[in-house]
Amino acid sequence: MEPMRNDITKLSGQELDRLVRGFRGIMDLEPSDDNSYSTIATYHGLPAWYCQHENVLFPLWHRAYLIRLERALRHVLQDDTFAMPYWSETSDSSAKGGLPTIFTSKTYTYSDGSETVSNPLYSYKLQTKVTDSKQTYAKPVGYETVRYPWSGLVSGKFETDTIAHNAKVASLPEVEVTKMLNGNIVAWLTEEIYRGSNGDERPAGELHKFKECLNAPNYTVFSNNTSAADWNNRHKGDHHQPVVTSLEEPHNGLHLAIGGWNIPGKKNYSAYAFANGDMGDNETAAFDPVFYFHHCFIDYTFWKWQVRNEQIDDLPIDDTLKGVDGLSLDSPLEPFNAQEINGNNRAVTGRDLVNIANLGYSYPDVPHVGFMAPNIDAPKLAVSGINRKNISGSFLVTTWAKGEGNDPHRLLKVQPVLSRWNVDQCKNCLNHLDVKSHVHLLDYSHQQAKDTTFFSLVHTYGDMRRGELEEFGLIGNSPINVELHARDD
Repeated sequence: MEPMRNDITKLSGQELDRLVRGFRGIMDLEPSDDNSYSTIATYHGLPAWYCQHENVLFPLWHRAYLIRLERALRHVLQDDTFAMPYWSETSDSSAKGGLPTIFTSKTYTYSDGSETVSNPLYSYKLQTKVTDSKQTYAKPVGYETVRYPWSGLVSGKFETDTIAHNAKVASLPEVEVTKMLNGNIVAWLTEEIYRGSNGDERPAGELHKFKECLNAPNYTVFSNNTSAADWNNRHKGDHHQPVVTSLEEPHNGLHLAIGGWNIPGKKNYSAYAFANGDMGDNETAAFDPVFYFHHCFIDYTFWKWQVRNEQIDDLPIDDTLKGVDGLSLDSPLEPFNAQEINGNNRAVTGRDLVNIANLGYSYPDVPHVGFMAPNIDAPKLAVSGINRKNISGSFLVTTWAKGEGNDPHRLLKVQPVLSRWNVDQCKNCLNHLDVKSHVHLLDYSHQQAKDTTFFSLVHTYGDMRRGELEEFGLIGNSPINVELHARDD
């Protein structure tokens, strides 16, 4: 049987010891070593720019990426039975408490009590500098990765504000800082609420979206936001067709939750507005060790979808949808080589990675989780007019129903967008600049929707940095087109 990737909270003391030794081992390697943490982390962001987002290769490229890390860990451990564990982001413990303590403790004591060491899953210190060609986003050798509520913007115009911000955070007890991080993760997982016209509330957070994405009707729309948005746009006039959620959407949400974004509309919104953790930026996300445990869960969810849809040996791609861009299962997934997977000295392709039974790892039995999307005749909103080339860094798109009189606005959807500070340096990014969002107004009649004013906002890091925070975090830039699709009763 292939080594099994398990929930990290269910590992034995000895298994955790092995995991910690493995990460310490690859972090201690020189950056010139192909198996070093430094080298592998650069594949995702700066300076290598290999990663695939917003297209049909998103789940497959990251599957190859995790295999590369897993093989490096096996190499330093000299143990071919090692398997990368995942952080179960939909578990009750995550929904109630956020990150497992193995990620938030600065030190680790081996299970036999023999030694206490710095915890390699807490953070990583850069062994080489990270910078983009414009020098606007840079981090020096020795920089240590951070998470919410800390800020990791240490270059140029940000340096002074970051020093002041981090001094404020440093004045708090460590337990309080960890509580803030976990509270933000819990908020993203569970506290985003769809508020209907009649006041009823439905869960709409990332935990719900992880279940919702399993209903995606085909691999192409499951795999990425661009294809899902195109599918939803084509069906925006079909009031019975559910709005599809891709795997990439809740993936983005957890990146931003750890990286420092809050849910707009919460009373504590932007309590630490200058927070900017590494997970919230594509350039440095993979330098935070929690990245790999997050993506192991993304891969597990990918496999759940495959099993549920009986697509474990092939993944048909609908090349009529945006987000395909001429890509296929035979497209090379650089910089990964198939040698260590199937013995072929060539670039890995998605076709090599479809069935994990061929890849040297397995997951626990996959339950048929999720839920059936309701077949409800309800109006829809289509949000467009957002171009991320004009936005530095990651951002949010929120959609609201305007309150009447003194009634508060109702938050309908938060769409997280994981992006880069300079998208013009990323060819893949330039192919997918338009951002769209869709909302199925399940609790609205068509007439109620016609009688309601809807609006959307873009929340950028720049807005937060300048302190342009109105009550409940209603900030944004325009114009944003909100198109209502409702039939005449």
